[in-house]
Amino acid sequence: MLHVAFGLFMLPKAAAILPCLSKTHRRHGRPSMPEFIYCFGYETPRQARNNDRHGWDDENSHGLTIRAESEEGAMRWGREVAERFIQLLLRDESISWKALGFADWIEVAGGESRDMPVVQDGEYPDYAPWLREQADDA
Repeated sequence: MLHVAFGLFMLPKAAAILPCLSKTHRRHGRPSMPEFIYCFGYETPRQARNNDRHGWDDENSHGLTIRAESEEGAMRWGREVAERFIQLLLRDESISWKALGFADWIEVAGGESRDMPVVQDGEYPDYAPWLREQADDA
């Protein structure tokens, strides 16, 4: 189960990849891309310091809706989005989100409206809101 606190997703201790149920909507008589909700974990700089200092395991997470041909395509692109976000957050192009081993998963798309970015496969979201959210946590 996903818990929400202060607008951030709190990661379950052992996050698993969930099967995604997506809907294909029609626009102008053509099917549009299925939508997948991709979520990924990360540490803020403050969390990293506190985790090291106190032996904690705190993480934040973000989610976005990705329009892609398949769940695999959404997962692949979501990992690229996460990789770029952590580099921007830590202001270091050499850091790899993937190498840090954070959780990521695809959520069941339930059709309810969510306050998260929507991107096409291959399109980056606007990172500014996510980075502003973390600005005081440096």
